[in-house]
Amino acid sequence: MKQNKRHKALYEFLHPFLESGADAETLTKARKEYAKAYKAKWQREHRKANKRYTITFNKSEQRIIDAIAVMHNRKPAVFIKEASLAYCNKKYLSLNENTVNTIKELLTMNYCMLQQIGEDNEIESSKLLSITTSLENKILEALTNPKQMG
Repeated sequence: MKQNKRHKALYEFLHPFLESGADAETLTKARKEYAKAYKAKWQREHRKANKRYTITFNKSEQRIIDAIAVMHNRKPAVFIKEASLAYCNKKYLSLNENTVNTIKELLTMNYCMLQQIGEDNEIESSKLLSITTSLENKILEALTNPKQMG
């Protein structure tokens, strides 16, 4: 019988049953037993590596969380996790990552155009670029961490 590397452990588990010539019903029960043991082992390892918290919300709190999660284009559980970690790290969740990335791209293009103008017109390009860099950094900071700006 050709063994699949992905299911090697299953084949090893079923090997005694296959050698003894067990019927299909016995093999089905053995496979279910293996799946149950495999899932239990996976869950034990997952619980060791990850901590799970259970929180409850009343209806009004749930509506608030659901509405804000939709605004952030996230599922409620993902939003709660990201928002709590952002709060702990004094960061801010932006409403729309695509908009922030578009603004970053436009700022970069603006910087490149100003650099080109400075080179073409022999204006003091280092001063122009330093002002633009400062402005760009302030805008990016305001977009990603507005709570720290005030």
